[in-house]
Amino acid sequence: MNIFTTDHPLSPEPVRPNPRNRRRLLFLLISYPVYLILVGPFWALDGRHHLDFIPERIRFACYLPTFPIWFIPHVRGRYADYMDWWYLDPNSADRETGWD
Repeated sequence: MNIFTTDHPLSPEPVRPNPRNRRRLLFLLISYPVYLILVGPFWALDGRHHLDFIPERIRFACYLPTFPIWFIPHVRGRYADYMDWWYLDPNSADRETGWD
């Protein structure tokens, strides 16, 4: 018996990915961007104190999955603009850009 060939009895069966794991990964890849979009209205309601009946720790836990976004410089700015967009008053004056 030659142990350097693939026909010896110690070789395991080829590993096939589990379809259930593939579905879970696909679900996570789709649900995370949806969560990031839906946390905007929650942020606005929380900022206007409409959700004060919910304990603060639970409200903070809702923001925990957004922390990876804040560590990516260009994405952080765009996501912060999206979150601030929920606060903007349509009748207010334009925001200053500081580009004078």
